[in-house]
Amino acid sequence: TETKQLQLSPMVIEEPNLSHDHYTLKIEIPPTDKKEEREKRKNEIKNIRKLLKEVDNLYQKDLEEIPTIHFDKHLYTPLVVYDKHKEFIKSEPVKLNDGETEFVRKLRDHIKQNQVKDKEIFLLRNLSRIGVGFFQNSGFYPDFIMWIKENEKQTMVFIDPKGIRNTGNFNDEKIQLHKNIKDLEKEINKSNIKLESMILSVSEYKNVKKNFEVGKTKKEEFENNHILFMDDENLINKVFTCVCDMKNIYEGVE
Repeated sequence: TETKQLQLSPMVIEEPNLSHDHYTLKIEIPPTDKKEEREKRKNEIKNIRKLLKEVDNLYQKDLEEIPTIHFDKHLYTPLVVYDKHKEFIKSEPVKLNDGETEFVRKLRDHIKQNQVKDKEIFLLRNLSRIGVGFFQNSGFYPDFIMWIKENEKQTMVFIDPKGIRNTGNFNDEKIQLHKNIKDLEKEINKSNIKLESMILSVSEYKNVKKNFEVGKTKKEEFENNHILFMDDENLINKVFTCVCDMKNIYEGVE
């Protein structure tokens, strides 16, 4: 069942998703019998400690050494992210996984390349178990909250990059949230607030299709159920089109 405890309130620094004021990095040191790897890892730790003192770099650009993403539309920066070559670096809060990292990069690149007209866009990572959750039984915490703000109107989009290859059909409650969230929108009863949700599949369409219902589900049907595929070339444009009227959103587009 849908939780009834979701309330509309101003964003404050004490909000759980903003309450952590630092990351803790934990770096695994190889055993003593692997001397070369051990020394290499120690040198990486020295480099990271040096970088952490370079405030301008830390808060203004991506760092490969940790690694991090700087995205000025996220409500705090930097974000510690996934890199297959840096899996030995653990963090608290937990760093973004591969799919989450890809989404943030694509959103950032899209906004940089396309001047948005008359709208402000903000993103916030939604932390599991302490952020905004749905469903009292299973506890679903979408990975991100995105705000699309135009004057006094705003659309809040709960976005979850995840694998759906074994989901099998559209009845999954995480997918159905895009419909059920409208009940919460009615309860809030604010004409300037719109709620949306979306799944970004890290599984490719060709692989999902084989295991979904009878294997003949068209991509358009997934999109109608607010499921988009991460490998779509125009993914972010589809996100905006799906959740709100984004006609003429870009500067110079008539």
